[in-house]
Formats: sequence, C-alpha cells, structure tokens
Amino acid sequence: MEGNDFLHNQKEAQENLSDLLELVKALNWSIAPTTNRTQLEKQLNNCHVVKMRQYNNGSKYYELEVMKKDVENKTMKVPSYTSFNGLHTVSIYYGGIQFKEDKAETSEKNVPVMIKFIIDFLHGEFTFFNNHLYKVSGKQFKKMNENDLKEHYESGNKEGGFTVKIELLKWISNQLDIPPVKKMMPYQIACKDFIIDLKKREILHQPPNEKETYFKYFDEVYKEVKEQEKIYHEYLEMVINDGRSLHNARLQPIYMLLVACGFEGKDSFFISKSGVRTGKGLRHKIMKSVFTHGEIELDNLMASGITRENAISNLDGLEFIVATEQGEITPIHETVLKKIATERTFPGARRIQGNAFDAYVPGILSIDTNKTVALSREMDSRARNIAFKDRPKYESDIQRKNIFNTYWESFTINNGEKAKASSGLGMIINSFEYLKTCNNQFNFYKVEFDNSNSLNLDDFQMKVIDLFSKKENRVGGGIFLIYENFPELKELNKQTYQGVKKADKRAEAMEQIGVSFKKQWVNKEYGGKLSFKIESPERLNKCKNSHLKDVPSSEYL
Repeated sequence: MEGNDFLHNQKEAQENLSDLLELVKALNWSIAPTTNRTQLEKQLNNCHVVKMRQYNNGSKYYELEVMKKDVENKTMKVPSYTSFNGLHTVSIYYGGIQFKEDKAETSEKNVPVMIKFIIDFLHGEFTFFNNHLYKVSGKQFKKMNENDLKEHYESGNKEGGFTVKIELLKWISNQLDIPPVKKMMPYQIACKDFIIDLKKREILHQPPNEKETYFKYFDEVYKEVKEQEKIYHEYLEMVINDGRSLHNARLQPIYMLLVACGFEGKDSFFISKSGVRTGKGLRHKIMKSVFTHGEIELDNLMASGITRENAISNLDGLEFIVATEQGEITPIHETVLKKIATERTFPGARRIQGNAFDAYVPGILSIDTNKTVALSREMDSRARNIAFKDRPKYESDIQRKNIFNTYWESFTINNGEKAKASSGLGMIINSFEYLKTCNNQFNFYKVEFDNSNSLNLDDFQMKVIDLFSKKENRVGGGIFLIYENFPELKELNKQTYQGVKKADKRAEAMEQIGVSFKKQWVNKEYGGKLSFKIESPERLNKCKNSHLKDVPSSEYL
C-alpha cells in the first residue's frame, strides 16, 4: 500500500510540475525584470518533465513523452536535472527534440542555473514569505539571498547568460499561485518528540509534521532537554552576581528567539561583565548551540572602507552577535550599538571580491567585557546588563576547574569545543517558562556595573565626587551641585579638559561617575543653573567607595 501511495504522489508531483512549467512558459516575458528575456524563453522551452519508471527488476529509468502520434517516447537512464522538495523528486530533460520519420532524436544540453532555480521553485522547494525567499524543503526553513543561492547551486559564475536572480523569481511568483510543498511554521521550534510554540507560549508533546517546516529543528528528545534545563538553572544561580542580573539572564534567550523569528521588535542589546574566568564564556557557548552566531569587533564596524564593509557582511543572517573581550564600552560606540540594537537591515555590506548588498541582521548583540562600561542615558536604557560573580580572590586554578568541570562535561562535547544542542534547548525552556511567570512581558531590570576598580579617575572627577560626598554642598533635593558655588572647580576644569573636544571629554568623564554637567533646572530657589546632577546614585556610590575610602560611610549617598 505504501508503494502505491508513493507512486501516486510521485505521479501527482510530476503532473503538477508539468502544468506549472507550461504556465510559466506562457507568461508575458516581454515585461519580465531581466535583460535576457529572449534567451530565457528559449531555455524554458528546452525544459521537459520526464516520468520515472521501473523495470521488472526494480531498476529505474526515465521516460520523455514526445507528444507526437506514432512516435515512441524517448527513454533515458539519467535525467538532465532532478529536483527534491523534501517529500518528492521530479526530473526534467533539458535540450532539443527533433523528429526523423518515426523516431525522436534528443540533443541534451547543460542545464543553466536559473532554470534549475525555476524548476526547484515550481516544485515547491522555495517560497516567498514576508517578501523574503526561503528554502522550505528541510525540517528547518532557511532564508536565502543571492549569495546563498550561488553556494546552493555551486556556481559563482554566469551560466546560460546570467546568474540566479531572486527578483525574477518573485515576478513569476506574483503571476502564479504556487504553494510551497511544506507549510512554514515561523514561530515554532521542533524536536524529535516535542514542539515549542513561541507564539502560543506552549510546549506540544508531539513529533513534527513532515508537511511542515519550522523556524528551528533539533534532533533532541524532551527528557534529555529537561535534565539539561535543571543543570543550567543551577549553573546560572552559581555564576550570576545578583537577583536583578539573574532576571535579565533568564529572559535573554527567549527574547533573542522572539526577535530572531520576527515576533518581537529589536530594541536592546546585552552586556555581560565580571572579572576573568567567571563562566561567561560557557554561557555564550551554550547559546551558540541553538542560534546562528558570529564574532564581531565593534571597532571594525566603526571603521571605514573595506574593513567596515566586510564587518557588516559578517553580520548577515546572525541571530546571536557576540563581541568578546571588548575594551571599554563608552559613548563613542553608541552609533553602532544603537544600529545593531534596533535595525534588521544594514546597507553597505560587501564580502571580499563580492558585490555590495544589504545585510539582514535579525540578531541581538551580546558584549562580553571585564572593562569599564559607561554609556549615555539613552543607550543605557537599551543595555540589558548581566553582572557575573567574580571568583574568590584566593581560589586556585585547580579549585576553579573542579567547580566548573561538572558543567562543562554536562553541557559540551569534543573536550569542550562546542555545546550540545540539548543544553541550548534546556536554556531556552528555562527562559521560556520564566517569561510566562513574568506575564509574558520583557521588563528587564536596571543593573549598575561596578566599574570603580577599573577606572583611573582624573582630578576633576575626584573633586566632584568629594563635593557630592558632603551633604551640605548638595541642593535641589540633594542631587545637585551648583558650579559657581565652588570656584576651585573652574580652574581644575581648564587644567583637566583641553583641546577641541574638551566638552565631550568632560561629559564622558562625568558619565563614568554617574553625573551630568550642564545648565539645567534645579528648583524654584536657584532656577536654571550650570550644575552637576546625580544621574546614577549607584555608580557614584561605587566610585566613592573605591576612591574616597577616607570619607565616612555615613556621608555616602
């Protein structure tokens, strides 16, 4: 019975392709978006669907119907091209057919890349969704651009007069109603025996449907994933510094997933900070097991010319953008940080010896640093900070290794080279379930990093901190210092910040200690004055605790 079903479905797929191919040939090619219209029409006329047959011994052959009375159909052992859409295969003969008396003569030719592309599209291997092209023949669908297609068809050179063109296929798609062979499930992650529905916020305990293709597919089982989820949660509680950071860390994976699949908009990036060897790297490795990922250097994205173009091209398609071992993160990085945090399309990408294109960036940036992080208030509101615990000061390498070994063995394979997909899925389920306890809202907490030990404060910063430490100096609810009330600051300001960008240097220095300096409204008594204002009490306190140890603790904010 299964064999009969297979033959029936195979016959149906062949007939469907044949009908669609005739419809494509009949389109008005004079308005097609290509300069090779005449050539393409000729090439399409060289396409003929062949039927797969079987001899009594079970071996296969292919039959070309010549559609002429009293002329035998042509048979061949190997077709010119075979297309597989994930469920069925169909084949074509590509070339001319001449008739001599009661015989058909064939002259087979090489199949041009664009013809292969059209045949695969008609057969349902590709489809358009939200104006983007996707390959849908596998268990997991994949977004495709022209560079991807060149790799798919193993051809970077022109064949048959032109390369693969998505716009031409889009034109064909707009003329004809061509359903994909598999239904796209853009908000579902499928595994062997369960499916995570990101939209409905539920886990379905069932295997994937062969006629559906998913946002992601992993060859994992629920029992193993749940075991990893428990170990991952234990690991997080060990390495994360505080409850607010733990909240942000648990929400990060599901936020990244919902942004990557297009269900949530992009508006944030993540920063993980601590000392060295604290577990940040292992957590990032786990994330890489379930997200398309790549490493970047922020400085390269801020560069110009080929360096910048290549850096942008490396972002294309990434869901998890990792910036490890970065230096100090300051306001000079903010233009590129904001772009990555909010936009999905980056113009100006170019690979070496390649054409310019717009990089599609569905992913979220995650910065790993043990240096100073001091951003402006605008970008600080977009940064989702996660503070990791510093390891005990006198902990030996052997002690640290023994503590972390259990987690490395559970989460990774190949001697720690990469993480198991089951560990990444355990992380996702942990995050997925936690989001539901947060009323499905991404209310990230503000986490103030302790930069005090890594800051080399200048004399002006130290003086401002010192003045703020004395309550009698502060006005306007205890958060302002009036600049003119402290004449010593004027000369110190001149000595400390010089040159054409002295105002920017001073603003950045004040940002580092959690203070703003500008003309601003204080209160009714003072009105608008050039003044210092406490913007981040936590940051100012940490700087005071670190650099003004002789100030009594009762004077701290």
